[in-house]
Amino acid sequence: DDETLKLLQRFKRIIYISCNPDTLYENLHTLGQTHQVTQFALFDQFPYTHHVESGVLLEQKSARRYTGLKRGSNKAPLIYK
Repeated sequence: DDETLKLLQRFKRIIYISCNPDTLYENLHTLGQTHQVTQFALFDQFPYTHHVESGVLLEQKSARRYTGLKRGSNKAPLIYK
């Protein structure tokens, strides 16, 4: 619900686990306003069925910090944690 999403947006990191791709899509659209997906994984816990679990790590856009240049590059900083 909207109140829960507003609460989540205050956290620096969110680990989002979902078994429903439709609500995941909708919620990532909202959370994407303040957070960025940094890792994503699918888990097939129920082989031979259409069910799939999703795990998403989101990090607050302003919380990401620079850690250096991408290896072998003299361009703008690209490595963040």
